[in-house]
Amino acid sequence: MPQIFIRISLVLMLELGQ
Repeated sequence: MPQIFIRISLVLMLELGQ
């Protein structure tokens, strides 16, 4: 998996966590 996909996943998780 490309690092970009991983970063997007992390961002989505952070947004959902807020």
